[in-house]
Amino acid sequence: MFVGAALLVVIGLWARTAAWMVLDVRARNIDFHLSLPLPIRLAGWASSLARPFMAARWREAGLEVHLLAVEGALSPENPLHVEMWEAQRDEHMRLYIG
Repeated sequence: MFVGAALLVVIGLWARTAAWMVLDVRARNIDFHLSLPLPIRLAGWASSLARPFMAARWREAGLEVHLLAVEGALSPENPLHVEMWEAQRDEHMRLYIG
């Protein structure tokens, strides 16, 4: 039980400084909202560990280098923000990472 509580504290502290992804989808009969912290640094670390098991084209691309570059470029002052509208079908999608 103590380990679980300690893990929750660590995740909570990490989530305060992590990049967050917010996805909003609105359509006629859909209203979907999702907010998650993105473990970009953790994904880069995991991809470097999995490098020997990756396909050759993924190894050559250096996935972890790209993930760390994205992490370095994102900040609350400089987020990635994509918004799409489909007026005929009354659909709206917004993606925010920062």
